[in-house]
Amino acid sequence: MREHKANAGPAGPEASKKGWEGPSLPRLGRKGKIVRNLLLTAVFAACIWGQYGCPLPTAELNFRRLERQYFMEPSQIVFTQSGERDFQAEDGTWLTLSRTAVAGVGEEWVALGYNQRAEGPMNALDYFPLEEGPSPVPMGSMTLWWVPRPGETAVSSPLLLVQMPEEAVSGELEVEVTYRDREVHQDCPLFDLGGGVWLGAVDTPEEGYAPDWMEGGSYCLRLYDAQGALLLEQQGIIPEPL
Repeated sequence: MREHKANAGPAGPEASKKGWEGPSLPRLGRKGKIVRNLLLTAVFAACIWGQYGCPLPTAELNFRRLERQYFMEPSQIVFTQSGERDFQAEDGTWLTLSRTAVAGVGEEWVALGYNQRAEGPMNALDYFPLEEGPSPVPMGSMTLWWVPRPGETAVSSPLLLVQMPEEAVSGELEVEVTYRDREVHQDCPLFDLGGGVWLGAVDTPEEGYAPDWMEGGSYCLRLYDAQGALLLEQQGIIPEPL
């Protein structure tokens, strides 16, 4: 008598697939999904932060980070200005810098931090010699816009001046630069920003110019007190970075 076996189902790959099932992942609850989404958001934000050079919240913090990277002692910050944001001089003149800049005074130097690109975090730091009196710091990689009269805008290269005497209420700045075989001599407006920091507006050459175009030029600075008497006259060279 023959024995009939029960139908065991289809054989082959389909049977192996049905016969083996890997471990199933547990389903996330509401809290688990929230945690997962937060982690993914944090990773995504970290990628974007790194892509933009890991900027810190303020210009001062980015400046301090650059000082540490250059193994320099922390300086005393005397000037901070965000790029493309209007600010006023003591006489009420409106000014705008094209890029964020921070300046700090050390024992024998002036540190100038700025961003080399129009956008992005501060990523460059230059050091200039500190003189006994007023010390000029060229900012040729930036553009200064200022309003001489309502409805009119002038474009210049900024020249930062630190360690200016507090007694000075007005001044004159003459700059003479030889650039591309052309001599440029001009009287430059001066703006008192307070705290012993002034800003000179140097007219840029008509043709294209390099960021260091005014470095090595000569200057003559005259400062006057509230009575109009000459307080200080100083001549020197616009310095190059150390």
